[in-house]
Amino acid sequence: MADTTSAAARARKQIEFYFSDSNLPRDKYLLNLTAQNSDGFVPLEELAKFKRVQQMGLDNEALAAALGESDALVVSDDGKNVRRAQPLPAKLDIDERSIYAKGFVRDGEVTTIESITELFAEHGKVLSVRLRRTPQTHLFKGSAFVEFATVDEAKAIIAKEIRAAPELEPLAMEMKLDYLTRARAKKIERRNASKAAAAPPTEEAIAAEVAAEIAAFDVIPGCVVHVTELASEGISREDMLPIFRAYGDVQRVDFSRGQTEGYIRFAAPVAAAAVADLSTDDTKRTLADKVFAVAVVDGEAETKYWHGVVEARVRGRISRMGAKGIQHAAPKRKAEDDAAAGDDGAAPAKKQKTLDGEAAATAEAPAASE
Repeated sequence: MADTTSAAARARKQIEFYFSDSNLPRDKYLLNLTAQNSDGFVPLEELAKFKRVQQMGLDNEALAAALGESDALVVSDDGKNVRRAQPLPAKLDIDERSIYAKGFVRDGEVTTIESITELFAEHGKVLSVRLRRTPQTHLFKGSAFVEFATVDEAKAIIAKEIRAAPELEPLAMEMKLDYLTRARAKKIERRNASKAAAAPPTEEAIAAEVAAEIAAFDVIPGCVVHVTELASEGISREDMLPIFRAYGDVQRVDFSRGQTEGYIRFAAPVAAAAVADLSTDDTKRTLADKVFAVAVVDGEAETKYWHGVVEARVRGRISRMGAKGIQHAAPKRKAEDDAAAGDDGAAPAKKQKTLDGEAAATAEAPAASE
């Protein structure tokens, strides 16, 4: 035979909580039901549908009898409806009387509203416990808000050392309002950081990024030929490629239609050999019925050229990626540095990216990095 007396007491306590100052203002569904009746009555048959009430196993008649013994609730004369004995106060100080507590076992089978209530009942009158859960998964986060009868009671409790279990560390506790203030400040900080990361980089930041990449860039000399005295019309990059491919892998032709000069960038230092051979035969240097001039780019001109290549690459990357294109703003974390070392702790062979994104060891004379 079911223990109806115990079930009646549990049902009464549960429904008293539903109508309490702690819950009713937050319970939109129940609050809406009270608003549908001028006296604030709610049909018992509606309350009987609530999951926790269903677990008590009481019919509506037994439920009405149980609630009839409550000082906080009033049952209608026909036994079919129930309301609060007193109206909701105009001002509630629930948050002022509540604490934030963290450090509970995250297993929902171990930590329950009942277990937390029992834990804090030794130190004060617990009016409500709200387990904090993740929004998407609804998994228990290991923390809770606990409401007490008075502010002084709540303040006294956070000064104590309380453990959820003997083997656990003491709970981290603070007043709920202090926690909410701190949490809001962190949220604003994260939002501002996110906005800053999404904002276009300043010219100063771009210049710093260019300088950092230039400082890390090693020029491989002898890869660039300067082409001048080109016909101003009728020439394209495709026209120039066959001439220079005869001397090596052409990595890039820096030239646009209508220009009278450009640069041929080889993947290896063959510029001198190309210029020497082309200079011996005007027919090899003729495009659109005009003989053009060639010269090896070296010295300061070569440095300036490569610095321009690096800057164009950086600005292009930032144009595509925004602030995420800034790659030298912070040093690598130690874990990344360790991962970059070999099994014996020695750094791996230095590599340099080619213009088409492939990597090659510098000992093999790769194409210069762009």
